[in-house]
Amino acid sequence: MKRLIFIAMLLFVTAFLAHTQQYCPESDFMVAPVNNGLSVRIVEYLGSNQTVRIPSRIRNLPVTHIGELAFWGRSLICVTLPDSVVHIGTSAFAGNQLASITIPDSVTEIWLWAFAGNQLANVIIGNGVMQIQSHAFYRNQLTNIAIPNNVLIIGSSAFRGNLLTSVAVPNRTDLGFTPVFDPSVEVIRN
Repeated sequence: MKRLIFIAMLLFVTAFLAHTQQYCPESDFMVAPVNNGLSVRIVEYLGSNQTVRIPSRIRNLPVTHIGELAFWGRSLICVTLPDSVVHIGTSAFAGNQLASITIPDSVTEIWLWAFAGNQLANVIIGNGVMQIQSHAFYRNQLTNIAIPNNVLIIGSSAFRGNLLTSVAVPNRTDLGFTPVFDPSVEVIRN
């Protein structure tokens, strides 16, 4: 009996992992062409899953942009971004229940309010990111964050409303920003 229960549990876990690692079907996304039709932007998430793995290609074109409000307020708990994405639009993932996100190295721009109002405790920002716009990670649960050296712009209040005590920012003279953090946050130039 124990062996039968073990086998049943093993099959369930295997099926669950296989399901969670698969890309969502193309029909879960409304897209529009960008870059003169060479790639697509996700305009809206039409699916109902709370765990979303965005495919790197839809309609046989690379997914390079996540449009504004595309995933806003969908009660998402997990999102996996493909390495093809270069732009995350305004409020693209705002108002969800995301606890963690990895921004791939391919992303260069994270726009206003992109991940605001989630439950993010862990964020990994890829080395390709050059712009983090105003309120991008506003009101989450972040306790620490590492800003990659390629970042040239951090918008006002990009990380306000978190649980941060210190933030490491690039120590460069060519930076076009003055980060605004909560008053209790120590800014460390590295």
